[in-house]
Amino acid sequence: MTGTESIEHVLFKCDIAQEVWDIAGFPPIVQLANRSMVELMSLSIQRMGDDNLSLLQRRAIPWLLWTIWKNRNIILYADTQITLITQLQQANEVARLWHELNDAKQSIEVEGGLGNEHKIWEPPLSGFRKCNIHAVEESRSFIVVLLSSHGIIVAMYYIMPERPSRFLLID
Repeated sequence: MTGTESIEHVLFKCDIAQEVWDIAGFPPIVQLANRSMVELMSLSIQRMGDDNLSLLQRRAIPWLLWTIWKNRNIILYADTQITLITQLQQANEVARLWHELNDAKQSIEVEGGLGNEHKIWEPPLSGFRKCNIHAVEESRSFIVVLLSSHGIIVAMYYIMPERPSRFLLID
């Protein structure tokens, strides 16, 4: 690797990263050298909505970034490297699997709810959030999970004895 070792360099500006983006079929970024990390990430997010790119390309963007970063770590810490074609295949496969799992309508069966009732989890109406609460009396712990209308976790809060309470905002 040559050049300054910064996140924007590793993900966008180094020769290896540029080759990954090129092989994946993305047009070069105009004035790449003058762009900040925020601008480059913003451009990546914008590209995810660009109908001029194939759905496969748009869905693979986060996974390409992750793959480039992982490859950098493999080079530095394991003194080896995965071929660029293999990296792209892995990124595309992970993107496909992630979307396959997250786009499917999920229904989760719950047994032993209030009064031992048997229920199937259903997502909230579009545009709404759903708050699920789970408590375990014996351990005096509970978790609150806020889900989107797609069943994706957007926030969590949990309390467990002998541990600090945690709030995690995802969306």
